[in-house]
Amino acid sequence: MTEAIQTEVVNPPEKGGSAPFFTTGELRWRLAKTRGKRLPYRTLKYWIDQLGMTPDPKTGLYTAEDLGLLRRLVLALKRKMTIRQFMHSIAQDI
Repeated sequence: MTEAIQTEVVNPPEKGGSAPFFTTGELRWRLAKTRGKRLPYRTLKYWIDQLGMTPDPKTGLYTAEDLGLLRRLVLALKRKMTIRQFMHSIAQDI
């Protein structure tokens, strides 16, 4: 059974925007493309909780920086890193 992924781009590039904010549906869609397979909602929520991310207080959406960090996490997990190892490497970068 396939699951339809519903996305909403708040500020789409084709309308002159740079899409700086993302819904959780769009995060799932973009991360699934990076990951190479679909991303369950509960997995995304787990990652967001582990990384301590919160949506932007004004819009209730996630920022491009959040998407970048999640993409880095996906790539790290593909290299067989754990979330703890990823967080440690991020802390060393700071």
